[in-house]
Amino acid sequence: MLGVGMFGQDMAICSSRKVPVAVYPLRVRSGAAINYCYILQDEVTKRAVIVDPAWDSAAIELALANLGAELGAVVLTHSHDDHVNAAPQLAMRHKCPVYMSAGEIAVSHFRCPGLRPVWDGHEIVVDSVSLTVLLTPGHTSGSVCYLQEHALFSGDTLFIEGCGIIADPCGDVDDMYRSIQKLHRMVPGDIRVWPGHRYRSELGLSMAEVVEKNIYFSLQDINQFRRFRMRAGQVGLFNFK
Repeated sequence: MLGVGMFGQDMAICSSRKVPVAVYPLRVRSGAAINYCYILQDEVTKRAVIVDPAWDSAAIELALANLGAELGAVVLTHSHDDHVNAAPQLAMRHKCPVYMSAGEIAVSHFRCPGLRPVWDGHEIVVDSVSLTVLLTPGHTSGSVCYLQEHALFSGDTLFIEGCGIIADPCGDVDDMYRSIQKLHRMVPGDIRVWPGHRYRSELGLSMAEVVEKNIYFSLQDINQFRRFRMRAGQVGLFNFK
């Protein structure tokens, strides 16, 4: 169901074209599985992009309707079902493109109406909503993050308190290390971080705050990172809020 409280915490931001863009986090769930997807809307034209729609198509459609939004694109960080299962219905209903990394499409064999491949550095533009693709393998081999002028949509690569698990057959812990380092280099400190899941910390903290509190940014040695990420006895990995 739609998390009404989170929906109320929109963040108005400005694109490089100085047209207001708003970010609306949507808390969606199926039983104990809880995710966050995000609507980015051009506040002038009302056209929108949604990141990782899943679980509750009806709630997502209601949110779009309440915003008066015309959906211009769906963007997916990776192919896991809890991030994509509402995408086909949205694509068919709104006749909009769906973007996923070329590598993820090839490995996962994900199929969807309007599916289009993207690569590292690719720019997706829907009116004033502009997203740059950052290839961040690790959780899966084709995972990406999407960087907007004031926001990072990090899927299951980067959480506020940690990073994604390496459970996928095509995931790789060394790739995850390199992806975390890449985000540290490329994402400015004032960018707000919007992950696919939440543990305890509020969503939308600045990258500087995430770097300070997230232990994975302090693990500069790849061997140390590998040992810590893959350590035995981890609990609460799916205790999302």
